[in-house]
Amino acid sequence: MRSVDLLIILLAIAVLSACRYDKDGACPADLICTLEFRAVSVQVTDSAGAAVALDSTHTIDIAKGTVVLRTPGPDPFPGGGYYTVLSDHHISNTDTGGRDFRFDGYRDGSITAQAEFRIRHDCCHIHKVSGPEVIVME
Repeated sequence: MRSVDLLIILLAIAVLSACRYDKDGACPADLICTLEFRAVSVQVTDSAGAAVALDSTHTIDIAKGTVVLRTPGPDPFPGGGYYTVLSDHHISNTDTGGRDFRFDGYRDGSITAQAEFRIRHDCCHIHKVSGPEVIVME
């Protein structure tokens, strides 16, 4: 029975330490991550709750003033009105403490939907810290 208890304790320690990073925010080189792909998305609706089709979207790193993600064309998600703010593909544009991003949605060449997000990563995947689930256009 003691060997089973010891095994459970060792497994618990291994699992709890698997996704940790150094105090300076650096990710360990030997980190093992899951193969899932995560994204932060936002839904854009009108005041009646109907999905809004945007012509294009930009996600901007507020501190750097650079466009991190540019999505031309219509909404790629079924059901309409959902847009990617940032994904695991852009993990290098975030850090473990989080960075601030602005999502701009365009229609007819003008910004018609806009919101700010704080997004961080845990060395494996991005996570939304703050920001809306839905942007309601007036």
